[in-house]
Amino acid sequence: DADLFNCTITDNIASNLYGNGAGAVRFATSGKKAVNCLIANNRGYEGGTGGVTAGSGIAAELVNCTVVGNWTAGGGVAGVNGVSLVNSIVWNNKNANGKITDSIPAANNSCAEKLTDTEVYPDCISEDPKFANNGFSDYELDRDSPCVDTALTQQWMRESAFEGAERQ
Repeated sequence: DADLFNCTITDNIASNLYGNGAGAVRFATSGKKAVNCLIANNRGYEGGTGGVTAGSGIAAELVNCTVVGNWTAGGGVAGVNGVSLVNSIVWNNKNANGKITDSIPAANNSCAEKLTDTEVYPDCISEDPKFANNGFSDYELDRDSPCVDTALTQQWMRESAFEGAERQ
């Protein structure tokens, strides 16, 4: 069980036949995290999670990640299950019935359909993040996205940026 940094995890399929299925990421140890990752278009079957899940009682975190377009059939969570968010976007993850099933215990400066309670998630957004070319699996934010300039700036962000561009 390792931390993930700068990963792209897409188009995977998993089954929960033996109780551990995750189409993209399953955290089995507390304190682990994924940082600056894209997790998109993964599928879970037989109750498996399409996107990211943490085992029972496991504290894991997504930092500066985008989890989008994941899907599940048979009762699993499509996008995020039991994982906390920091500066992350969790959007358009659905089960076979079209229901959003994300389970997010904590979030800071993040965007997700489930983050509608402003008392529980005070610095979060539940509006469409407006990806520039969503239909073409391009998850760069559009200029008029409500997510632009809403992240907490961290030291490592000043040192590097996604796609190698320098941060201002």
